[in-house]
Amino acid sequence: MCIRDRFSNKKLEYYLVSRRSCFKAGTRYNARGIDDDGNVANYRESEQIIYFDDKCYSHLQIRGSVPIFWQQRGITAQTNITRPLEITQASYLKHFSDVSQNYGRVICINLMAKSKPGEQCLTEAYETLVKTTNLPKLRYHFFDFHEACKGQKFHRINPLIEKLKPVVDGFKFYCFDLKTEQVLSKQAGAVRTNCLDCLDRTNVCQGKIAALAFAAIMGFAGVNAVSYTHLRAHETPEHLVCRLLLEKKKLGQLPFLYT
Repeated sequence: MCIRDRFSNKKLEYYLVSRRSCFKAGTRYNARGIDDDGNVANYRESEQIIYFDDKCYSHLQIRGSVPIFWQQRGITAQTNITRPLEITQASYLKHFSDVSQNYGRVICINLMAKSKPGEQCLTEAYETLVKTTNLPKLRYHFFDFHEACKGQKFHRINPLIEKLKPVVDGFKFYCFDLKTEQVLSKQAGAVRTNCLDCLDRTNVCQGKIAALAFAAIMGFAGVNAVSYTHLRAHETPEHLVCRLLLEKKKLGQLPFLYT
């Protein structure tokens, strides 16, 4: 996506890249949880890359299955934890050692439902490991997405995003000056999000966080940023940018050209 301002002639290029791990791969019901090497199912790194005013910006998020040994089998896809937590702990520590090595600090956002026994048992096991291991670079936050946002009222996730804002701001983002070839900023941590499948609920949450990071980047670049609360359900950050700028163009506030 490319946006150009007619007056300042500053072009903004926006790219969204998602990289799925080749480890612990498989279809949704056949690949769950963690393996002995600390790899989790549906593990993805999502990166938004922005070129603006002779600078390159980047912000990363990750997602992945609940890092314990579990599976779903049968027509009803009943959830079963397949190993005791005492045996799981070594793989759990390997996973977060890799996460810490690659991203630094991490805050884990768990979006599963308390009202669903198959999800609540995973949450309880996950939280037990979080408390038992007490890793110094890991923080954990639970948010019952289904309870808070039922009826497709996805704006009700905004209080969670507001709590995450100081953390995301503290993690910062990557910035490279293309003229001087100097690194002006580095990202020092990442948000790791999960639901049961790491799909729909995770998409909504990560979209909001991406909009939050985008606003921080634009603020750093000296541009008045929009609030993450403007992000509609299932709307990606690049769609948010296009929609808001088009709305402002219609109101005569910001004349933009799109290429």
